[in-house]
Order: sequence, then C-alpha cells, then structure tokens
Amino acid sequence: MVRFSKLLRGLTAPARSSGWADRNWTHAKILMRSGDFSEAVVVFDRLLRHAPDHPEILVQRAEAHAALNNFSAAMADLDLALQLSPGLANAHLNRGRVHRLSGDFQRAMVEIEAAIQAAPDLVPALEERAGLHMESSDLERAWIDAERAIRLSPGDAELHGLLGLIHLRANRHSLALAAFDRAVHFDPALDYAWWWRGELKEAMGNLPGGAGDKAHAVHLNPAIAD
Repeated sequence: MVRFSKLLRGLTAPARSSGWADRNWTHAKILMRSGDFSEAVVVFDRLLRHAPDHPEILVQRAEAHAALNNFSAAMADLDLALQLSPGLANAHLNRGRVHRLSGDFQRAMVEIEAAIQAAPDLVPALEERAGLHMESSDLERAWIDAERAIRLSPGDAELHGLLGLIHLRANRHSLALAAFDRAVHFDPALDYAWWWRGELKEAMGNLPGGAGDKAHAVHLNPAIAD
C-alpha cells in the first residue's frame, strides 16, 4: 500500500523521510474515529500548511468541520477540493452529507448522485442514497441501494441496520427482523438494532424475547427509550 506521505506534494524531503506526514495523518484518523473532531481539525490544519493543495486532506478536514456543525467551513474545504480535483467522489459524498445535515435533501441527492457517477461502487455513497430514498418514502429504491451496498460490504452492521429500517418502514416485518439479526451479529453494540429487533419480536408475539432485546438496547444506550 502506498504510504500517505508519498501522496503529499509540497512537503520538504526531511519531513517525508522522517514519516512526519504519515504520523500526523494516522493521528488525525485516530482522532476522527474517537470523536475528537476539534483536535483532528488542528492536525489537518498542520498537514495543510505543508500541502495546501491536497484534496484528500481537505475532504477529511471537511468531515471534521461537519461533525462540529461548522457547515460553512466544511463546504469551503469541499469546494476547494473539487476545484483541485474535479469529480472527486469523496468530495461530492461529503457535500451531500453536509446538505443532508442542513436539511436540504434535494441538494444532498444531487451531490450523492455525482459521487456515485464518479465511483459507482462507493459504499458510503450508496448508503447515503438509500437513506435519502428512505426519507422521501421511496422505499423500493432505498432497498435496492441498501442491498447493493451490502453486496459490496457484507459485514457492515450499519448497512444491515439501515436495511432493517427500510423494511420496517415498508411493513416487511420478517425481512426487517432478519436484517436486524444480522446487524447485531456483526456489531453487538449497535443499540438501535437491538431496540427495533425487540419491538418487532413483541409485535410478532415474542414478548419475552422482545423485552430482553429492548433491555439490552437500554443497557447499551439509556437514552434510546426516550
């Protein structure tokens, strides 16, 4: 695999040879995974001071800004990323996410479609489009996108959870239950999947099983029952 430092432009030779870029990139990604988005922005700022025209760093910083609800800064980074790399799928994907978070589902769909056109097998974009279709009650298209994403990433618990929600909206209860079963299999900490699995079990007459699943969901996330 090509190390991240080899992709950077504008770094000094000593910085590249010391692994400085790789260490900072890895640190930023760890911060993103742990939810420390403010500190991640600081690290991305540091990287961009040495490589100001690197579109992937701009996209990652935009993700951190969006997680902090700083949508204007996120869009500025994404606009620049697309100027530097027109058609960059991840930039369109994240523009779509920002529009969705801002409540503009129509613009979100335009950006997600552009991301999928640029990268047809980009699983997060398919997941986003499935969610947007679900929110607009186009449940058949949502189902198609969710299934396509799962074929590309079969062990992704969130995808199975999303499919469960789509089937739940469509009153396909047996299919929803099976999807939530797979979701908690792949990620036993996925609280909403446990909750909805419990709701479905109760609706289908399995009251003890449903109560147990919902109790486990509350154990994982006490706020889920509110």
